[in-house]
Amino acid sequence: MNRIIKTALLCLLFISSSVFAEQGTKIYTEAELQNVRMSFLKSAIDNNDYATQTSLAVSFYATSKSNQYKGDRKALRNESLQILSKCASAHYVPASFFLITNFLRTNVTYAQKVARELILYAENDKHDILYDPNYYSSVMLYVSTILDSGTKDPKTLNFAINALEALPQKNAKTSFYTAFLFKNLGSYSIASSYLNDACHKAKPGGNIYKYCAQSSNVDRVDQLVNKVENSKCVKDISRRCK
Repeated sequence: MNRIIKTALLCLLFISSSVFAEQGTKIYTEAELQNVRMSFLKSAIDNNDYATQTSLAVSFYATSKSNQYKGDRKALRNESLQILSKCASAHYVPASFFLITNFLRTNVTYAQKVARELILYAENDKHDILYDPNYYSSVMLYVSTILDSGTKDPKTLNFAINALEALPQKNAKTSFYTAFLFKNLGSYSIASSYLNDACHKAKPGGNIYKYCAQSSNVDRVDQLVNKVENSKCVKDISRRCK
């Protein structure tokens, strides 16, 4: 189970990194940074423009990690994270998403905190962020960390279940994660129901499909998708065999 969950988590991390890489980040010089702070950043802060603030903060962060930058990298990194934290506090999803992905490996407790605050806002206020792809990924990353921790705390597990249930997007991965959350709660019959749902939604070749193909606890409600166990069998729909 942990191997499958960690693999899914790493896949999401790759997707997360790609999102920000595709947006493009400029590497600034010290002089350019000063100009940006006094113009674009100041204007964005004055107008509560969280999109611009987040974009600039991500560029600041990229600059702090670049060998081309000769200024105080630590100070610039802290500045970028402070901007992102303020945007996340205003429930701007891309800022929260960046913080979650950035701290997953170095400070998972903080990453979970950012995710929980975003989830609570989405659930309490029912805003359109429920349909934001970055929100979906944030929830899935949060749940991955909960499963990876192996916690049995009912409050934590139920919070994660509710976050998944509130997502408009339902797929094999949401059902798969929900199954293991219920398993950790000790609700095995509900867990089995979600696992079966995940397995019958899973696409061939994916990690969940491979897990299900090796599992003896999956009900084969559709005989056409049964695993072919006889290696000599011709895998043609008209000649299925086991």
